Amino acid sequence: MPDCRRVLCERNRAYRLFKNHISDENFRKYKLARAGARRTIRQAKRDSWRCFVSRINSETPISQVWTTVRKLNKKKISNKITNITFNNINYDEPRDIANALARQFSFASSSENYHPAFLPIKEASELQHIDFATGDALDYNSDLTMQELVQALGACSGTSPGPDEIRYEMIKHLDHDSMIKMLQVFNEIWRGHTFPNSWHFAHNVCLRVCRGALCYTRIERLEVELQVPPLRLRRDQQLLVYSAKKSRVPSHLPGNALLRQLHPGGHDAMPLTEGPSHLSGNPCAPGSTGVRPMGTRPQVPVPGEPSHPPGNALVRHL
Repeated sequence: MPDCRRVLCERNRAYRLFKNHISDENFRKYKLARAGARRTIRQAKRDSWRCFVSRINSETPISQVWTTVRKLNKKKISNKITNITFNNINYDEPRDIANALARQFSFASSSENYHPAFLPIKEASELQHIDFATGDALDYNSDLTMQELVQALGACSGTSPGPDEIRYEMIKHLDHDSMIKMLQVFNEIWRGHTFPNSWHFAHNVCLRVCRGALCYTRIERLEVELQVPPLRLRRDQQLLVYSAKKSRVPSHLPGNALLRQLHPGGHDAMPLTEGPSHLSGNPCAPGSTGVRPMGTRPQVPVPGEPSHPPGNALVRHL
């Protein structure tokens, strides 16, 4: 560490000399000082790392091993106060440490540390009686408004629902009359100062992730929590989106000439595969029967076989 401080001072000194007196010699000295500082700092980092890792050996306690591993992973470690010295007295019990800190804070905020000219002002201000009484006419005690409710809902994220299984997205899409009814319920709770007992608890739904698949005992609840539709609905949605996009493409585009050559029946004659490229909705993916990938041969219809596979009936119907 002293070597790093020394080489940094030498580098800064050489830079100031070159900045004030620009010359080739001063520039050469600055480059040498900069290279020496980099080399020294790099070597100090290596030595510090080796010294830090060498703390772990066969005789190291398991607690210290895990502490070192957490530091290597850059995880925050809370440092607890194990002992403290106050007035030349060492305290190691938690209660004694808390009392010593309280005495120190009390002494630091006592009147003995204020300026003598400020003490009369402080004493006069403390003699004044502060009225903490409040009334319903004040702004912060008034009922909630619709604007405040909408603003609060806009700041809410898609978190997990509570015991009532009502999500924020469902509340955001309520009609105006339902929002007014809900606002009346909130105002009744606000004026009565009585909150439901279920509001005093926080619920945490733990999900386990294993090899990219979400494992949970209730599949329906998992799909609701993650807002992910089932595979069948996603497949039908991809079919609808693909058929809608295909119907929007005009036939006079240059890119459709290849489609008409491969499938003379037009857009509706393009079959859909049931492989991974069909689920992804990408007709240009390898293995699909849409646009022919580079380096592959077009699929020629076999005489006697239908030009439409059975799985394309939904697309033709749409």
